[in-house]
Amino acid sequence: MKRCKKMITSILTAALLLGLMSMNVFAAEEYTYRVTFYAGVQGTFSEEASLSVTGSDYTVVREADKIVISGLKANDVISFDVAEGSGAMDMAADSKYYVQGIRKSGRDNDSVSASAFRVTEDQDYVVAYGIKGN
Repeated sequence: MKRCKKMITSILTAALLLGLMSMNVFAAEEYTYRVTFYAGVQGTFSEEASLSVTGSDYTVVREADKIVISGLKANDVISFDVAEGSGAMDMAADSKYYVQGIRKSGRDNDSVSASAFRVTEDQDYVVAYGIKGN
């Protein structure tokens, strides 16, 4: 009797393990990232803002005060040049500010980033401004 119980337990355990092995554990969709650019208070994004993305299938939503790129995958490359004279920013004619570039949100203007970068996480960027001298 004990021998019969052990055999039934072994068979049921083997059947359970085989059933679990056939399940696809890795069926989850690949994670996508989102990068947002904010214009800040001093200017707005123009229609000519030259933004390019190298990589996956993505979506761009443009507004005057922000640009959101979603559906990005790891290692996609974003190039966005907002420097003075690029035509990416609309500033008031009498503005005492100029565009320095972009920086990660929450950092000061001393950490202006390169105009192209590789996507590794969800990120927020803000246009960095400087004050014109005399």
